[in-house]
Amino acid sequence: MKHFPAVALLVLAAVSAVPGALAQEHTLKANIPFNFTVGETSLPAGEYRLSAPAAGLVRIHSEDGLLTATVATVKGFNETKGSSKLVFDRYGSQYFLHRILCPTAGRMNVEIPAWKLEKRARSREAKLESGKQVLVAAN
Repeated sequence: MKHFPAVALLVLAAVSAVPGALAQEHTLKANIPFNFTVGETSLPAGEYRLSAPAAGLVRIHSEDGLLTATVATVKGFNETKGSSKLVFDRYGSQYFLHRILCPTAGRMNVEIPAWKLEKRARSREAKLESGKQVLVAAN
């Protein structure tokens, strides 16, 4: 399958550090302007906080705390400079959180493996056109 150029969408957001119970836990804050899926959980557009409560896990929760998704991750090896970014893969009108790039917190520099829902969307879209990647700044 051929890879086509990515479509980038940058949205400014605030990054803040929140102290954890035993150590300082980094938290990213992002305004995501579209509905998206992380793992098997679909979330609406809005303000979210992302944190890594443990190695290999990322928790995403809405600003009001009512919506939460926790997903297993693998260590990302993409070196990031500058601000933090969220990378979404787009298939048609569906967005899937694929990668978190954070230069200041190793636990937050991760990739999220594709789940069944994303694999199905990718397969459907491959018949039409290539998927796209979208970046959201968590700055």
